[in-house]
Amino acid sequence: MNAWKKLACGLLIGYGALCTPSFADDGAEPPKQEVKEAAKAPKVDVVFVLDTTGSMGGLLDGAKRKIWSIANEIARGKPTPDIRIGLVAYRDKNDAYVTQETDLTDDLDGIYKKLQGLKAGGGGDGPEHVNAGLKAGIEKMSWSADKEALRIIFLVGDAPPHEDYGDSFDHNSLAKDAITKDIIVNTIRCGGDATTGKVWEEIAKKAEGTFVSIQQDGGVAAISTPFDKELADLGGKLGGTRIAFGDERRRKEMEEKSKDAEDAMAGAGDDLKADRAGAMSKGAGAPAAPAEAGGRWGGDLVGAIEEGTKKLAEVKDEELPEDMKKMTPEEREKHVAAKIAERAELRKKIEDLDVKRAQFLKDELAKLGSKDGFDSAVQKAIHEQAAKKGIKFEEAK
Repeated sequence: MNAWKKLACGLLIGYGALCTPSFADDGAEPPKQEVKEAAKAPKVDVVFVLDTTGSMGGLLDGAKRKIWSIANEIARGKPTPDIRIGLVAYRDKNDAYVTQETDLTDDLDGIYKKLQGLKAGGGGDGPEHVNAGLKAGIEKMSWSADKEALRIIFLVGDAPPHEDYGDSFDHNSLAKDAITKDIIVNTIRCGGDATTGKVWEEIAKKAEGTFVSIQQDGGVAAISTPFDKELADLGGKLGGTRIAFGDERRRKEMEEKSKDAEDAMAGAGDDLKADRAGAMSKGAGAPAAPAEAGGRWGGDLVGAIEEGTKKLAEVKDEELPEDMKKMTPEEREKHVAAKIAERAELRKKIEDLDVKRAQFLKDELAKLGSKDGFDSAVQKAIHEQAAKKGIKFEEAK
């Protein structure tokens, strides 16, 4: 199975259904499922190191609105990549915290929820502890060990680092450390502080990244499209194709993650839900099943079977959800075959609408002359840097 199909079928948070074909009523046995090694997808790890002091409220709001848009855009890459995102929030000494880390994860609903909890506050003396944030991004994230992985940091802030703290590290040494670990550091300056611009350019140059300056509030354009509502609805239906499996603890964990995702998205607009639907349909956003579950999609029976790491015949009755425990083997086959057909149809509808929506957004942004927002800066850098790892992006016409 190619990488796109594996991801698009299996990487959906809380989505699941079996892809086992139903068999004829003539008594013939259903075709045997073969466990096979899944095709290897390119790895993309992205960590946002964000200044969360008081002046950064506008940027934080923009990041919350655009995290799914960014994930959706990364997922457009060919071959379809495995995407993980991490966060480092930084402030300064004597603030509520110096750094807060959220490790790299493919649970993008979890990242979205974490972003929602970040509030701007503190700061006030000019420089911030940028170096502590950058150091955490380099050293405290579980970066992929794959030699071909794309590893990127986006350092986003409006103030220069404190260089007077007597730490054993500074921005220059950290930038060099990053690139020796094959981690690119891109810098995004919010506002027009000249000292920040100088330091940001130095970091990007030494860490082989790009420097860009955007508006203080992030410059994120809020554009509604005629496709948002339908995409949002389709994304919700996609969630109904899930079948969680495993022991009771694992199934409960998966159910809780699904509920958390629903709660986090409850107050979101249709534009954000549309971005999420597009990203999920391409494979961005894993259910983050327990590691011991076996295989990346260990908690989602559909993903596990479609990526070739699980066969239906191997699943014990007690590992199935309650409704499937009551079914005969034949009923299970028919049930999951219907679910997988529904999922495929939903993905196709989302894919078609998402293409139209992307074109609409590009046209509207062109009319507005908006090119320097946080999300567009991130997407442009990823496009350029992913190409060096063999990941290509088709631009909207």
